[in-house]
Amino acid sequence: SHLGGRGMAALYPFNWWLYLPTYYGNGISYLSHYINVFSHILIAMFGIYYILVKINKVDKDISLLSSTLFILNLRFNDFIRYPNGIEAISWIPWIIFFILRIHTNISFEKNILKFKKNEWLTIISLIFTVQLSWLAGYGHFTYLSFLMIGVLLIFNFKNIQVFLLSSASLLIGTILSVGNLLPIKQNLHTRNNQIGRTIEWAADNSVLSYFEQIFNPYNVDIFRNFITFPGFVILVMFSSCFLICKPLTDLNFFKKNKLLFSFTFIFIFLLDLSKGQSGFTFT
Repeated sequence: SHLGGRGMAALYPFNWWLYLPTYYGNGISYLSHYINVFSHILIAMFGIYYILVKINKVDKDISLLSSTLFILNLRFNDFIRYPNGIEAISWIPWIIFFILRIHTNISFEKNILKFKKNEWLTIISLIFTVQLSWLAGYGHFTYLSFLMIGVLLIFNFKNIQVFLLSSASLLIGTILSVGNLLPIKQNLHTRNNQIGRTIEWAADNSVLSYFEQIFNPYNVDIFRNFITFPGFVILVMFSSCFLICKPLTDLNFFKKNKLLFSFTFIFIFLLDLSKGQSGFTFT
């Protein structure tokens, strides 16, 4: 039954080495777990770095700074107390990287029988990273990320074979994780009356509270104190509005910047979803 416990992740291979130091306990147990968390933070950083450098052709120094800033926001660091959350998140950039690699490489549009080693290695890597994210034991993070990845697939659609390759890889990786997913489902069915897990609780988490924790390191009580809402968020809002308005004035924007437009759509989707019960997409 412990297979279904959130945070247990008994089938996650990168946790297996922790059994010995955890058995001995004391300081070595804490140290080993923090090493594990830090290693996964580095995995996430390098995933973002490779997306920027290999896919978007951004300068290496800017990409390194951007990927480092990812771990400096408080919302991400808040999940360090939930190691499995960090582990699940850390593989998402790599899932996106391999999907974008399939979509940006013309060799994946050829006959599958003519695929070479690099093509198959990319597909296998995508399946493997999907499986690792599920097995990390914080499945709702992976599920929400899949919704955003679905947006990427739809907005960057250009070839039916490429679309099916990406979708099939996501599905296969999920099926291979079924040993972890089925117990989680059983576990959730026995805990659906837990106090605090209601729609009202979810609706209390307004968009302001999340943005405050992302951009304001001094605001500790993010759910009640809205006075310290920083001006930087306003700047982000205006920048996002510019990205939204740009396609309306330039139709070629859709063709030239599909990736940027899809990420803009994802931002709008999350913005509405984070409004809770008052949002359009919550129900």
